[in-house]
Amino acid sequence: DSAKLKAELDRQAKEKYMVGDYVLGELKELYGQFITIEVELYTPKRGPVIMKTGWQVYPNGLITCNTPYGGWYDKI
Repeated sequence: DSAKLKAELDRQAKEKYMVGDYVLGELKELYGQFITIEVELYTPKRGPVIMKTGWQVYPNGLITCNTPYGGWYDKI
């Protein structure tokens, strides 16, 4: 269910962004700051996995997901 997945990505990303749990990416003069936030999801085949997601930070603090899937690895 894509709506449910988006809601979960947004929820975890907002929570982690607010506490500073992200990795700074490239800062582009025209587009702003990019960050990577890892979110944990459960998949039927692999169980829990960590997905790297890419976000853009706007000057007002709003973040938007630019890359919902930037790689994953199995949760240990």
